[in-house]
Amino acid sequence: MHRRNCGRLAWLLVVLVSLLLGVAGAGAAQEQIVIRMYGGYDYRVDGGTGPAEILDRYLRMYEELNPHVKIENLGRELNVDKLVTMYLAGELPDIIEIDVKFLADFYRIGMLAPVPEWLAEKLRQQMFPSSVDFITVDGRMVGIPGENMVTGLIYNRRVLGEAGLAEPPQTIDELESVGRLLTRMSAEGIVERPALIESGGWALNHLALAMYATEGGEAFTPDGELAVGGPALQRTMERLVRWLQPDSFFAREGFNAEFARGEIAMGIGYPWWLSGIKIEYPDDYVRDFGVTLMPMGPSFGAFKYGHGYGVNKASKHIDEVWKLLEWLSLTVIEDITPIGHMLANLGSLPNVPSDILSVHYAFDRPFYEGFIQNLDYVKNTPAWERINIADPAVKVAEGELNIPAAIEEVITLARAEMARHQTWIEERQQ
Repeated sequence: MHRRNCGRLAWLLVVLVSLLLGVAGAGAAQEQIVIRMYGGYDYRVDGGTGPAEILDRYLRMYEELNPHVKIENLGRELNVDKLVTMYLAGELPDIIEIDVKFLADFYRIGMLAPVPEWLAEKLRQQMFPSSVDFITVDGRMVGIPGENMVTGLIYNRRVLGEAGLAEPPQTIDELESVGRLLTRMSAEGIVERPALIESGGWALNHLALAMYATEGGEAFTPDGELAVGGPALQRTMERLVRWLQPDSFFAREGFNAEFARGEIAMGIGYPWWLSGIKIEYPDDYVRDFGVTLMPMGPSFGAFKYGHGYGVNKASKHIDEVWKLLEWLSLTVIEDITPIGHMLANLGSLPNVPSDILSVHYAFDRPFYEGFIQNLDYVKNTPAWERINIADPAVKVAEGELNIPAAIEEVITLARAEMARHQTWIEERQQ
């Protein structure tokens, strides 16, 4: 009888412990964590589908797979000072999306956590090297690559063919000679139709920095000291000033619609130009437009910019945040990663090479593959944008400076911008 009672007591204890564990487990299963993120894109107001809507679709899918996680997509916030203030007040979301140059700054002042090495290694293995390198600071990845833009030469096969040209120019000297051939001038010597355009504004300096890269120019030493100058800057300045003359084959603004309609032979631009071509071009744009390498000087070169996702160093759920970002950036759903799907909709290159094979890139794949070639020749880091070659060159073209003075101004402006930037970092460093 005693043994029977002991056995019954032991059985009851097992049941009780199991029940208690079950209750504890149920409580843990019900415990929710909330990840707040600036997804980087505004919601469409016309009922259409954009990157924000695509991201939301994947976030809801992730929540279904991980019932303990809820994710709030807060849209877009690009105000750098506001983000810093939010961090200091303890109000910064777990994830922010912004230009990589600002992610690098946020990391330096202590706002962001570096990508954990287990995830960084996966990203190195599965992404374009330029995507990883561009978001790396002092050997650490400071975020997850997002929007991926690089310069390339966009050309119209039909316009070139009408001039007897079977291929686009491959060197920058060929580009200039072909450009002069294709430029249409009025009887008064005014350019009516240039042969080459770019999109104006900040893009002119991106073009200047790409030209500087093709000349073999360096912006910084390995220790971060300013290195811009020398023969590469001299050649870049001289060439850009020639291009900016009123009778040049090149137009820095004012002809974007004409190019998209197929009236101009060439443009140095970005993947997002395709959206304008799709709207304006009256014929088969896939057949008539191509993209190739930025014409080379002594070497090939290209200029890249991009956005990325950074993680708040003070996030209360940082491990779960990295798991979410791993899933968004590397998990293939059907035939593309979630971020890759967003980028296809945006008109950006992917970061995972296999994403270009997705149905979401299928129709326009040759256009994007032309830009992907240029990723192998990216030389710049985000810090290159502190160097302004374009504005001094414009001053020379407009008669305000000579070339030696313009070169000196490039260097002076870069030093001043580096000093301003360093002061900004030191004032906010944690």
